[in-house]
Amino acid sequence: MDKHAPKSVSSPTLEHAAPTRQFSIMDPHWLAQHSASMDPVSTQQALTLFIAELTSYQPFFENTHYTTTELRALCLILKGSADSFGAYRLHAAATQVHAHLDSGHLHSEILQLKEALRETIKCYKSVVEVRT
Repeated sequence: MDKHAPKSVSSPTLEHAAPTRQFSIMDPHWLAQHSASMDPVSTQQALTLFIAELTSYQPFFENTHYTTTELRALCLILKGSADSFGAYRLHAAATQVHAHLDSGHLHSEILQLKEALRETIKCYKSVVEVRT
């Protein structure tokens, strides 16, 4: 490794928008990569739609009478969306629930998924607020 090579530097916008705590929730490079490839309005719209999508799934967890099939489908949707937006904590939580669906012992995994969903929404909302 060349110690004289320039070090990669995060986008100043990202550093201000995503403190260290948020890096445990979202991929710190996702916003920088997408901001570079998309215009700011498109990035803002994409983030806003992602937040709206995640928010629409929150009532699902208030219902205690969902089927394994419904939970499996939601986990697949959440994994795909989380992967697309660099939300790796949500992706990991959805993967955990999906992996243990057949065991029937999901209480703690579902609570972790619910918390990851809540924290992901909060994190991405703070990114949108900083960008506006």
